[in-house]
Amino acid sequence: MLNSQTTARILDLYPHLRGDPHLSGIFKNTALVSLPENTTVFSQGDACQSFMLILSGSIRVFSRSESGREALLYRVRPGETCVLTTSCLLGGRSYPAEGVTESATEAAAIPFNLFQDLLHKAPSLQQYVFGSFGRRLVDLITLVEGMHSGTIQARLARALLDKCEDNSTLSITHQELAFELGSAREVVSRQLKAMEKTGYLKLSRGAIILQDKAALEIISSPL
Repeated sequence: MLNSQTTARILDLYPHLRGDPHLSGIFKNTALVSLPENTTVFSQGDACQSFMLILSGSIRVFSRSESGREALLYRVRPGETCVLTTSCLLGGRSYPAEGVTESATEAAAIPFNLFQDLLHKAPSLQQYVFGSFGRRLVDLITLVEGMHSGTIQARLARALLDKCEDNSTLSITHQELAFELGSAREVVSRQLKAMEKTGYLKLSRGAIILQDKAALEIISSPL
């Protein structure tokens, strides 16, 4: 049973769950789980056991090809839900991808049977789950379209700009960027070295310094 402090945290992060009397079952029959960094939450082929409400930390969800190449699908952060978990719970299917914590993560794990029962009884939960599912599905479709359209250079430039925000120095490795883009490290490294030669950025060990953001903006939005 969740204590009052944890219940308050859930309602702050998931306000759609407020005010529905049927949802009291969540707080009475749900366990709080703590997962260290780099913990496997689910693997490809696993059966889905619970619906998780993330309270802190982050889980990265990615696919893995037969050759071992990984492609990031999305991240699940506090206040968000996992579209693959929802899909597996509703369809009774196994996970088609993997989920690993990026940092220490806390979550309220609603058991499968309780989730199924409440989904039929609580309109607010049903609305929230299907609304989140729809938004995540759109994001996934956009991701797939992006991976199959545009040059790797344009996608790399956009990823660099998105990650830098107001800072011009990124603490990120070539392998991490390749993972984000669903590409090979060698391909990303070649593109970064080419950008360095043109003066768009400077490479250092474990970091990338953006020197010409205006040029990268042009590259990231080809006509």
